Amino acid sequence: MLGYWGAPNHLPWNVLPVAGNPLDEEDLSRLTAQAREYLVEYIDFWREHVPGMAEAKIEQTGFSLGIRESRRVLGRATLDADMVLGAVKHADAVGHGVWMVDIHDPKGSGYTTYTDRGDRNMLAAGPSYHIPLGMALNDTIPNLAVACRAESSTHEAHASFRVQTHLMALAQGVGTAAALALNANVDLAAVDLPALQQTLKDDGVYLEDVPR
Repeated sequence: MLGYWGAPNHLPWNVLPVAGNPLDEEDLSRLTAQAREYLVEYIDFWREHVPGMAEAKIEQTGFSLGIRESRRVLGRATLDADMVLGAVKHADAVGHGVWMVDIHDPKGSGYTTYTDRGDRNMLAAGPSYHIPLGMALNDTIPNLAVACRAESSTHEAHASFRVQTHLMALAQGVGTAAALALNANVDLAAVDLPALQQTLKDDGVYLEDVPR
């Protein structure tokens, strides 16, 4: 059998969601142990019930839990589920977002997978939403820009935006904005948006349908 990455007889799995407080070191230790216990239970089940996996072994695991959500800034703009699912456009756009509202909740809140399609988690085929620069900025520290998973978004919108491609688009937008702001001797929030967006386009960023 071939794994997702083409390696013979290898299958990478992402099947161990746990929920707790990522800001508490003791809780993180407990959750790490819990996830590894789940993995042993999974492999025992696969060996017994899944054809071809009777001799399956665990080759390696992640060195730590991947934290999907923790503290976030309160930004000048906050991305929410309606903006994501409605493919809303923003005047301060620095890129496009295309991913679904992808919530993997071990407590069972509902929609969790790409195959669970519906109007509460999936964009319609074709449209995309804008990634606004304002979700990386804030009104308290003028030139602090957060280009990571601590960006300003709701729980549902964060579940779409948190993927690496979207974070890279925001990071490129923030970095370019910082350079332009420095050259113009202005704060990040006062950067020339048309100039920023044209620079991003010149650098190969897909950026369309910006409202004026």
